[in-house]
Amino acid sequence: MEKRQTKNGVILLIVLSVIAKAIGVFYRIPLFAVLGANGIGLYQLVFPVYALTVAFFSGTTVSLSSSVAQKNEQNDREGIEKTTDTALVIFGGIGLLVALLLTLFSQYVSVFLGNSDAFWAIIAIAPSVFFSSVISLMRGYYQGNGRTWVVGASFLSEQVLKLSGVIVALLFSRFLPTFTVMGAMLGITIGEAVTAIILVVGYLKSKAYSLKPVLSVLRRLLPRTVAVSLGALILPLSTFFDSAIIVNVLSGYVLKDQATALYGLLTGVVNPLISMPAVITSSFCSWLLPKLCKTSVINRRATFGAYAKYPLALSLIIAVCVFFFAELILSVLYPLSGTERSVSESLLKVGSPIIFIACALALTTVYLQSLDKAHLPTINLFVATVLKVILTPIAVKTFSVYGAQACTVISYLIAFVLGCFQSLKYGFGFSLKTLFTVVLSALSFLFFAGAIYLLVPTLLGCGVGVICGLSVACIVIIRLHVPAFDGFLPEKLTNTHLKPR
Repeated sequence: MEKRQTKNGVILLIVLSVIAKAIGVFYRIPLFAVLGANGIGLYQLVFPVYALTVAFFSGTTVSLSSSVAQKNEQNDREGIEKTTDTALVIFGGIGLLVALLLTLFSQYVSVFLGNSDAFWAIIAIAPSVFFSSVISLMRGYYQGNGRTWVVGASFLSEQVLKLSGVIVALLFSRFLPTFTVMGAMLGITIGEAVTAIILVVGYLKSKAYSLKPVLSVLRRLLPRTVAVSLGALILPLSTFFDSAIIVNVLSGYVLKDQATALYGLLTGVVNPLISMPAVITSSFCSWLLPKLCKTSVINRRATFGAYAKYPLALSLIIAVCVFFFAELILSVLYPLSGTERSVSESLLKVGSPIIFIACALALTTVYLQSLDKAHLPTINLFVATVLKVILTPIAVKTFSVYGAQACTVISYLIAFVLGCFQSLKYGFGFSLKTLFTVVLSALSFLFFAGAIYLLVPTLLGCGVGVICGLSVACIVIIRLHVPAFDGFLPEKLTNTHLKPR
């Protein structure tokens, strides 16, 4: 019964997280309509500052949930509350301090980002640093107690309440344009504040003991918190430096507002579309990792190959679809015209390979994590990020904003290739049949979807073509694998598939 509840809680967490991510992506569509290219550029310029703080405190979720789970095993309710209280006082205090510092130095941060107009937006989002630190801690507490549905609900609450930013931005639009962006940022702060209050009130209601922070508890929490936070900071740091590098370099060739607008098209219009399929991949990987960990080492490669081919094939199909239907996708979702549409279309085509490469990278990361080699993907990502930061200024000078997008593709590819070489040492690899299936399914989709769209070059033709293409791609996969259940069900795997390299 307990196992079933745990499984249902995990499934609910994944579902709620996927819904929250979808809201976060599509939220930018009405936001773009309100802010415009320059406004969304300003918004995206400041957003990495918030993302950095969320990543910084993500380690507290892992460390606190682990400590709380251990105390639960010992039925030590007082120990759970002491640990949680200590974390709230120490890390919540750090969050409050960072929020105050960000407010005090907001002018200097805006200058560093390359646009002094970001000042008011930074002021508006600064309080969310404190609230996000509290939310991270509370998620750790509830996760450690097995109440994963509360964690999922908190993700959903943040995103739904963030929609208020569109309303506040509309109210502020009668003033200066920078105030409109400030209103959008206030939506994030409102979402974080309300979610933090709900989680804390829920915790305080369940308390059996008075507030008892104990500094000795910090010695248990700090090492894991630092380790996880360092790994989580890599991508947000890359985005943060991107925001400064791209806008500053572009400002040397075009006007400041134009540079901000180009950055907005890249990060506020194109990249959310590219990152959307990652929701499916991340949910799949969350499910696959424990399955791999429970599998014996000799069977792990076969189990991995049995399941991994499906997200790989789907991500390749989506990447192909995004590349060939880029113009249609943008015209349906965003009110773009003229230069904005052509720039966004080119950026979407250049970045479309990220969909497939990011999926492949996530799968190799899961494989290495199942072998207790979680540090290797972190190192790979760090190397790729450093190279990206070095190459981006050169690429932007040479190819404008398209160079920045190309550098992102290259960085993902570097991290994936490094992960592949490391995984080969531990028996990782796909059979030729699996690789052939993935490629053939994508080509089949392209042929049928493209042919129908060429015959009927409308939105209806695209929809029918995509449905027909997906159907044919599924038939290809089923025809090549399902008849013999080749690698689909672990119990059907034969010894011929279990030989490690």
